[in-house]
Amino acid sequence: MAKDMVKVTSRWAHGAEITGVAYTPDGSYVVTCAEEFTMHLFPQKEGNLDSSADKIETDEPVTCIVVTQGYIFTGSSDCMVRKYDLETQEHSILVRYDLKIRCLAISPDETLLAVGTESTEIRIVNMEDPEKCWSFKGHKKAVNSLSFDPLGEFLISSSCDGTVIVWNLKSKDTSPVETIPVMSPTTTDSNVKIPVAWHPSNEYFVIGKDKDIAAHHRLTWKKSFTYRTGSSDAVQCLAWSANGKYLSASSTNAELWIWQYKEKERPLLTHKHKNGGITDIAWAPNANRLVFTDTAGELSRWEDVISPEKGLPFDKPKPDPLAGLFDEAAVEDHGIEDQEMAQEYLSDNESLKDFIVDDDNSAYLQKKPAPNSLKPTLKSFSAKELHPRFQPGSTSLRDERRYLAFNLLGLITSVNHGTHATVSVEFHDKVAHRGYHFTDNFNYSMACLGLTGALFAAASAGETPSTVFYKTYDSWVTKSEWQISLPEGEDATAIALNAESAIVATSRGFIRVFSQSGIQTALFSVGSVVAAAGKDDMVLLIYHQGEPFQGSQNLGYSIYNVETGQRIQQGSVPVSDNIFIKWLGFSEGGIPAYFDSKGVLYILNYYRRVDQGQWTAIADTTLVETDSDQSPHYWPIGFTDGELSCIKCRRGETEPSFPKPFVAELPLKMPTLYQDTPAGQHEEAWLRQKILSGLNKDEKIAMSIERTDNGAAKKELEMDKLALRMIDLACKAERTQKALDLTAMLCNLKSIDLAVEIARIHSLHSLMERMNKVKEIKMIEEEDRDPNADLDLIMANPTLAVSTTRNQEVYKVSTREEDRELERKTLQRKEPIKPNDPFGRRVVKDSNKSTTAQNGASAGSATSNPFKKKGGPSAMGPSKGFGSIVEIDKAAKPITERASDLFEAADCLAADEQRARAQKEQSRQDDLFKKRKANNTVAGAGSATVGGQKTLSMFNRPALSSSTADAKRFKKQQDDEDRDMDMIMDADDFLEETRQDDDGNEIESQVSVRIPATQESEYLEESIEETRGHLEKTRVASSLSPTRNTSSILAGFKFNGS
Repeated sequence: MAKDMVKVTSRWAHGAEITGVAYTPDGSYVVTCAEEFTMHLFPQKEGNLDSSADKIETDEPVTCIVVTQGYIFTGSSDCMVRKYDLETQEHSILVRYDLKIRCLAISPDETLLAVGTESTEIRIVNMEDPEKCWSFKGHKKAVNSLSFDPLGEFLISSSCDGTVIVWNLKSKDTSPVETIPVMSPTTTDSNVKIPVAWHPSNEYFVIGKDKDIAAHHRLTWKKSFTYRTGSSDAVQCLAWSANGKYLSASSTNAELWIWQYKEKERPLLTHKHKNGGITDIAWAPNANRLVFTDTAGELSRWEDVISPEKGLPFDKPKPDPLAGLFDEAAVEDHGIEDQEMAQEYLSDNESLKDFIVDDDNSAYLQKKPAPNSLKPTLKSFSAKELHPRFQPGSTSLRDERRYLAFNLLGLITSVNHGTHATVSVEFHDKVAHRGYHFTDNFNYSMACLGLTGALFAAASAGETPSTVFYKTYDSWVTKSEWQISLPEGEDATAIALNAESAIVATSRGFIRVFSQSGIQTALFSVGSVVAAAGKDDMVLLIYHQGEPFQGSQNLGYSIYNVETGQRIQQGSVPVSDNIFIKWLGFSEGGIPAYFDSKGVLYILNYYRRVDQGQWTAIADTTLVETDSDQSPHYWPIGFTDGELSCIKCRRGETEPSFPKPFVAELPLKMPTLYQDTPAGQHEEAWLRQKILSGLNKDEKIAMSIERTDNGAAKKELEMDKLALRMIDLACKAERTQKALDLTAMLCNLKSIDLAVEIARIHSLHSLMERMNKVKEIKMIEEEDRDPNADLDLIMANPTLAVSTTRNQEVYKVSTREEDRELERKTLQRKEPIKPNDPFGRRVVKDSNKSTTAQNGASAGSATSNPFKKKGGPSAMGPSKGFGSIVEIDKAAKPITERASDLFEAADCLAADEQRARAQKEQSRQDDLFKKRKANNTVAGAGSATVGGQKTLSMFNRPALSSSTADAKRFKKQQDDEDRDMDMIMDADDFLEETRQDDDGNEIESQVSVRIPATQESEYLEESIEETRGHLEKTRVASSLSPTRNTSSILAGFKFNGS
């Protein structure tokens, strides 16, 4: 590091403190302003400061300047912004405000001018029409520094309140995008200046703090690295060289530092100015030179700042000597010069990219954008920075504190103490796990909280390699913690935990998989990973597939089963321009999802189906009704099928702050159309239920669990209820085609009967006929449908598919000789071995009786559930088990090794027994109904009103009478159609109401069978006790508990009191 070995010359410029200095874009003049009524223009053609300066008289002392090609914009103490012409030196008043102007900044395309005053507002002036302006409000004290990003999309501002705020210039929302605390408000005053400056690459910006300079990444706004000054004085000014290779800064103690972008720990050059405090700095756009001004009114110039060996601060690539071969194409817009300039802006020094990657492994350097003059030439190419890496659930460092992880299990916080940090782990359920804390000497920047432990990772720092640390929750395990160090040059960039493994993505493109004890179980590559998330035995990776193109990111995703090493799903991630992913993870049910910066939650629909994954917007938080006019920022931590768990950030913030915030539950609401109407609301709810129900079905099939009357069936009923409401609205509006389409989307045949009844209420007889045809078609399709048709499309979970892959050594019949004989005959006939008793009992074939009658099951496909009985009641009565029980199989494995099969079998046994009893009861009720019908003649069929009670029949529809009485009754039905619809919607499972005869006797419906509540309880208790008894014999705890909801086993039958 050189010190004071510099070529610095100074000359008098003003009689007062100089407030600003700037080069003209072509480097021909240096413009200075001061707390006096003049501005000076120093020519730079002669290469010295001795030449006489051109003077421009001003009306008031100038406090700040911005120079463009041909114009100077000034802010003054008289609260006015003026525009000066460099050639004519004429000026005009652009805008006028109430308080003193403190700082100015102009956008790269010179269409917007940002003005900071003594007030807390920032004014944005449209240069083409100054009357069209708006303001940004968010600071609590005066604004003292402004800077536009090179693309003109964001503006950063600093204030005397100790904060830096990011503003979005392309959005109609004028609230802050990000608020970055820099200093404590108690230590700031009106004279404190916090300088800010965007890097020319647009990748990050720098903030001058008390002693150092912090660099923050664009879009994530997180601190990426720090330039160390080695001084105790605050930073006063900042300036980047023309090509972004060098950063210059000055302190309040007249020190001047220059860093090479790669050397952050110490400055490349330093200079101690002896004539006064440095007030401003400017690099020459086309020379190895910089100028600075001081409080004594002098202008100083530093010649040959950078040695040529290190790279000049303005160097440009040499023009292509073959470019003239394509003059015709070049002349079309701006010629060869523009192409050479485009090459300059679209090419970056390779070492600059290395610097970004090697530093914190979270940033990528984009190609430098071309100025507006080059847009026609580059209209077919759109340069954009790569999507930054992020860790789900982590936040940026704020007041030396940050969240390393935040999810539905708990949170991990880190408090920086300078030489070390304190990491605390806290759980939401304090009964399940106890929190703890430890001292962090590695400065962990990533963490993940899993079901069995916590994973931490830190990037390399100097000679310390990148470190990965795992700590389990199990207290009985001795030495359960493990720690590894990655090889030199390889840093951890993303981490994730699932039920059994720890996954670490590195800067070399490796995915390293470790067991909970630290054993390396897998190693593969996918590219540059952006983020990772784990669930069960899966890991979801998002990575770069290539450079962004035409404003859109080129991101891909892959889902792997880390236990088997197989890829389950892969594809592209739809992230458009100016949108980035904020959160990545799984739902409680295992649905992959991500949350973007626009507040939209996407889930991967059909992720269980081979090559059919589709990212679907399942929730839009901007649609949630709030009390304020502006939509708040939500920070997600997880979600279920119905709600999004998130944190509502404070106004002007995008991340949760300290102390620990409350978790809010937002209902999922898809961004469908016309949600301000009842029909639109029903369509949104129906579509959402349809998507989630389909995912639930795929998951059940993939896990090889037979779906009897589970949550998926309930969701289908909810979907049908929503669809019936939409059918009613469509019938009211006489939109019969829409009503028919909705009927075809119903899941249950009984729902179609209700749809027909709705059409009858609205007197849409032709629609009724078509609805009945839809029912007939669905009945035929249901009969012809292969129950295993979806198995080929849905990917089974290899670790859970215990029902489809049976151990042939456990399920055997009779003796070993019979085993071999049966196996030989089975292989010859190419038929699967018949299912066996899950409780370890053997099944023998009785040649004198029917297999179906004895065993209650026939040979099914290999993918069918082996515990599901295929045969119904026969002449010998309903099936009672899996076959003739002869003896216990001594060769069978211990029952605890097949616990998952037993739980499955218990559910199936309970359902089969209840179904057989229900069929028997139905037969009894049918006989009773026939006897009552013979004794009580009921006039007519279908709909009738007896004793003021409305009854409906699903199959017998009344013929419309032409008599006057029937006409009056039909008119009354039309008047009461809303009441009728309420009755239909209140039916729990779309079943019928009872009918009464003239004597008030109940007549059972032809469709629904009523079972007394006492019998229902007896059936359920008997089934549960019987199943529990089987499990107790095998010394396995029953999976059926008294509190379990078993009423769904007999879905399809109406119970009294249900």
